[in-house]
Amino acid sequence: MSNPRVPLLSALVEALEDPHALLTLLLQSEDRQAAIRALEEEYGWDLHQAEIVMDMPLSRVTRGDRAAITEELRCERGQNSAGQS
Repeated sequence: MSNPRVPLLSALVEALEDPHALLTLLLQSEDRQAAIRALEEEYGWDLHQAEIVMDMPLSRVTRGDRAAITEELRCERGQNSAGQS
């Protein structure tokens, strides 16, 4: 059974790898729906992944929060692998 958090955390990690590019994409979007479509197209995400990135507080772009999200994804992937044994 796959962990439903992994794709969402993966989207956050990917978005936060280049917060400048993310912000540029959002600033160029006409409205929320256009931004979600742009995220889906640019990153190949599904609707839930795009929405989680859109709803992410701006404070998540700090180095500490980015590291915490990356660590959480690593742990979730590890738990998922262990559960498949």
